[in-house]
Amino acid sequence: MAHVPTAPTGDTGKRVTVNGIDMYYEERGTGAPVLLLHGGIVDHRSWRFQIRELAQHFRVLAPDTRAHGRSTDTGQPLSYELFAADVVAFLRALGIDRTHIVGFSDGGATGLLLGAEQPALVDQLVCISSPYHTSNYREGIIEFLAKITPETLYRTVGPEYRTAMTMAEALHPNRESWLAFWRRVVNGLWTRQPDMPLDRLADVRVPTLVLHAEHEQFYAREHSEEMARTIPDARLEIIAGATHAAPLERPNEVNAAILRFLSERCGSNRSMTTGAARL
Repeated sequence: MAHVPTAPTGDTGKRVTVNGIDMYYEERGTGAPVLLLHGGIVDHRSWRFQIRELAQHFRVLAPDTRAHGRSTDTGQPLSYELFAADVVAFLRALGIDRTHIVGFSDGGATGLLLGAEQPALVDQLVCISSPYHTSNYREGIIEFLAKITPETLYRTVGPEYRTAMTMAEALHPNRESWLAFWRRVVNGLWTRQPDMPLDRLADVRVPTLVLHAEHEQFYAREHSEEMARTIPDARLEIIAGATHAAPLERPNEVNAAILRFLSERCGSNRSMTTGAARL
């Protein structure tokens, strides 16, 4: 059954039809486009610290992935390939030929596929807390994800990401809808994908910044290091003090790293600086 999102008072976004779904997105700022691809389970609001900062320099587009947030769903199996196809259709629908992409976790996995398969669409890529293959996960994580309940994950992550998940849950019409969605994403998709072979990363021929959290719970630093080594034009930065949810936990540091990276290659934005993150 297709996910039917609610539209609370204060809904300020737009919608566009792509690949049979009604995709919701927020748009802020002007200039070169930056596409923000959020992580699994949550929605575009998990980028709240980044949207306001980046929108001072760029045209920021923050969609809800299919079946997530306020975007609808066709009920077909979820995959990063499907998410990537939705992104391509989304950009075409908006008449955008090329964009920077910043992806967190699931969004970064989608970004890697786009960098490998649609490099003409991607100006620069930032991957935050993003594995490229399920083999990256620490021992026992796949088994953990196959059985985990929302309550268990709420106790595992920090308060910022717990709040983002609670906000996403509130958009579902009832508990049964939320749990069905949870099973599709957490107990399903996350146990099967991403599945990009290491040598496939060599096809990501776009400038790439890999951001790894110092205290990442799900996979080791060595996998981010090998990602940065294998992508032809990539570098690795460590976000000190952060766990998996770095954009929410260390927004100032994440924003500064993104802006430094983008400014190096955007001549008109070389003077960009970042201030304190604000709600």
